[in-house]
Amino acid sequence: MKWLRPTTVVAAIVAGLALVASPQPAAGKMVVKSSSREVPADPAPAAKVEPKDPSPEQADQIERLIEQLGAPTLAARDRAMSELAKFGAYALKLVREGQKHDDDEIAHRCRILDEMLSQDNADLFLAAKRLGMSIQELKEKLSSSDTEAMLELLQSRAVPGLTPLWATVFRQLAPRTNRYPAAQLCKSIEGAEGYGEALVLAGAALHEGPVSGHGRGLMDLIRLLPPGKARHTVLALACAGRKADPVLGGQDGDWAVSTARALRGSFVGKECLAALTPDPADPLQKDAEFDNMRAAVAFSLAPAVTEAELRQSRVLPYASMNSRTRVAYVELLARSKLSAQLEQALTAALASDSGESGVCVAARAYAAGAPAQDVIDVFDALPLSAQLAVMESWWFSPRDLKVFQPFFCKLAQGDNFALRTASARLLACCRANSSALALAKSAIKFEDTAPHMLEALRGMADLLPKAAPAEFKQFIARVDSPNLRVRPFLFDVLVESRDPAAENALKARWKREITRPETTLAVMVLARDPSTPAGAWSAGAAAAALASRTTLDNLLRAQFTLSDFVLLRRLLTMKNDEGFKLLEEVAADLDDASRMDAIIALVFAGRDGPLIDNWIARFTGAVSDPIGSGLSVPIAYSATPQGEQFRQDALKRGFAAPEFYSVISAVLAGRGGKVKLADLLPVMFEKPENLNRIGALDFMVEDPLPAPAAKILLTALIHDNQDSAQLWADPGRTLSLVRSGVDVLGVLYGDAASPSPRSPSQVMITAMLGEPERAKAIFEKFTPQKDGRDFETIEFARVWLQLVAGSRPLTVFEMQAMASPVQGALLMERAAMTGDVSALRRLLDGFGNDYGIALGGSSANFIMRSRWGSPEIVRAGPLDVGAFLPANGRRFFPRHLVAEKFSAPIEGDWRNWWSARRALAQWDSVKKTYVLETLP
Repeated sequence: MKWLRPTTVVAAIVAGLALVASPQPAAGKMVVKSSSREVPADPAPAAKVEPKDPSPEQADQIERLIEQLGAPTLAARDRAMSELAKFGAYALKLVREGQKHDDDEIAHRCRILDEMLSQDNADLFLAAKRLGMSIQELKEKLSSSDTEAMLELLQSRAVPGLTPLWATVFRQLAPRTNRYPAAQLCKSIEGAEGYGEALVLAGAALHEGPVSGHGRGLMDLIRLLPPGKARHTVLALACAGRKADPVLGGQDGDWAVSTARALRGSFVGKECLAALTPDPADPLQKDAEFDNMRAAVAFSLAPAVTEAELRQSRVLPYASMNSRTRVAYVELLARSKLSAQLEQALTAALASDSGESGVCVAARAYAAGAPAQDVIDVFDALPLSAQLAVMESWWFSPRDLKVFQPFFCKLAQGDNFALRTASARLLACCRANSSALALAKSAIKFEDTAPHMLEALRGMADLLPKAAPAEFKQFIARVDSPNLRVRPFLFDVLVESRDPAAENALKARWKREITRPETTLAVMVLARDPSTPAGAWSAGAAAAALASRTTLDNLLRAQFTLSDFVLLRRLLTMKNDEGFKLLEEVAADLDDASRMDAIIALVFAGRDGPLIDNWIARFTGAVSDPIGSGLSVPIAYSATPQGEQFRQDALKRGFAAPEFYSVISAVLAGRGGKVKLADLLPVMFEKPENLNRIGALDFMVEDPLPAPAAKILLTALIHDNQDSAQLWADPGRTLSLVRSGVDVLGVLYGDAASPSPRSPSQVMITAMLGEPERAKAIFEKFTPQKDGRDFETIEFARVWLQLVAGSRPLTVFEMQAMASPVQGALLMERAAMTGDVSALRRLLDGFGNDYGIALGGSSANFIMRSRWGSPEIVRAGPLDVGAFLPANGRRFFPRHLVAEKFSAPIEGDWRNWWSARRALAQWDSVKKTYVLETLP
């Protein structure tokens, strides 16, 4: 059904009654007088609106409002007139009867209403008269591409009472940035109430013709400048969401729900649910499609509701809800912890034709909101896909560990392959002896899921010798297992256990046989003991990976040649004396391709004392050598007095010295002796142009940089020639630099007396990275562009700095922040440090080992194609975690930014540490830090 266009008459209309109702000449043009001008007026157009029969409820309200037209106060009469106008054609019959009323005031106002409601262009008819221009002139203004002139006209002439005109303006400007200054102007003239009504009317008007992009633009306007009432917000989004926009491919409804979710927290749940009750003046109150859209928006907007509020509201029967509305409904129930209603929804989903996807949605919500034991009690009664949805929900939002974790331990040893596999992933983030035991038992018992169990055990492999001693012994006994599918995962667990018996068993196997796929693990184990020839060679390879800030596996994939593999196999089978003799022979052979590796191996074994002087002579050119300058690497790595002197001399010579890079490599590999990174940084950052010669910068921010060095690097990033693009590209690097105590605003503005941002990027740098109080002072003086082009950025900055009055959720800006990893990381970090553990997971998962699972990309798409199957789920559900990071590979995030959030120490690679503990993180509100829950 098509939306009607009800004319809204507001309080100030009476000020113009004389203009409309004064006696008119019988023929020719009438003259409408204004306080400031006289303009020719259009003849009243022919009546085109036919009266419609109101419902009994509508009739009662209309009759009551007609009587109020004669109320004692002017405000009450005007308000009644406004309310009557909303009924449009449904009020015409009773309004015409009211013209015969005994009360002259009532009769007079009914005549005015009759004239207005009878016109097809009634809204423009009134607006033109109020603006002192003809309808034709107004239409030309509205259709003109010169939007600035339209806004200037409204600013100079508009008075309260023109909400239909503002709706037309919003509809026209929806795809343009001008919509923002227009909205601010409307709000200042019409007030919050009139602004909200204008947005509702603008959303309704979208259905009157094909307008590409207008629905999305209107919803963006609502997102950043929402109405003051929940009802207006719900209706406006529902109207805009119903529009089938050809550009968005029918995704308007999804965007409306997303916008409502972003605004969640702006209104209380009761107000959101109240919007479900149709007002008699609301059009489309019997339209099922609109009812569903309105319900989905209201459910998504409400932060939480009580059972009583839900019972008293007009909620659609579950069977009448479409898939989008069901998702929003059950998620509201989950947020509100209404377990009885969640159970009813799950029962209804199982009994209805909602399909596998619908059942999974209800099951996942039930898992999130119902008591843990209740979820476990109904688990066996659910279909397999719904059981997997329950487990998926728990992975994204772990809770009640002491109830759920024992249940997952039980599933890990059950008969169902899919449930065992899913339980492995869940237990992998619950590091505990009981988790390790359950996974180990399952790996022994079930060969089909053994790889999954062993992979989950990697983060708690060191617990196995005590937590599962019998199973661990069986693992060691299987090092010669012919099962090629299980063996890599088994070796991984044995290596990570760091157990001497496990290492000895692996070394014994590799002496007998080593395959190329096992080389990385072999090098990791062997490097722990450089006193052996194979260990010394492996220690050199591990140091090269550490110095280049890459994984050992990546280094070996790129540089491990067949000759390297042959040399390693030979060293494994030799006794120590034989092996080191072989290394010395290779190191002395100028034509051997493995010569440099052999030299570095001798350095790590401490056998370079007799050779170091010869290497230095070759490096300096005193003795001819084909790799001459390349010998700076083993010399810089050497622990001999000559090596120490070499590093000190390179430090004195400075950045221009060719061997300086080798010293950097040695320091990063832990072979710098008395030379530390703190000694290198002043030399490296002595001149800004040095940055162009360093290359990758990640290694410099693994720990906080000294302020002078950080300032030089930050200056280079802020003032690059791509509008600070490099600054916003890498969250780890940027956040680490800011933590180094640099005056970001000083770097950005220098000594400017009245600093002001000159670009959107500078706006964001000022707000998000600058000192808050100074940043606030800068923004207080800042004047946005008149055309609204920088409105979104400025508004984000103002909300971030808490310069905007009222409760504006930062989630409003999440979609804008997705384009910038740094902004997204800062959003999540700010939320995480107020105790939002889900934000902490979202932040760290985006940079950690679970990046592929957490990112709203490949995982979400896979699930959409399989059992979950709904695009709303991807946006509305937990699959959007980590989505603020672009899907172009895992990014660097320094260890110290993670360590500062936890009271527990981080051991080794933080990514491995976090993957095994992500379910254990709990916020300590007293210490303002995260602690780890303990499990048996």
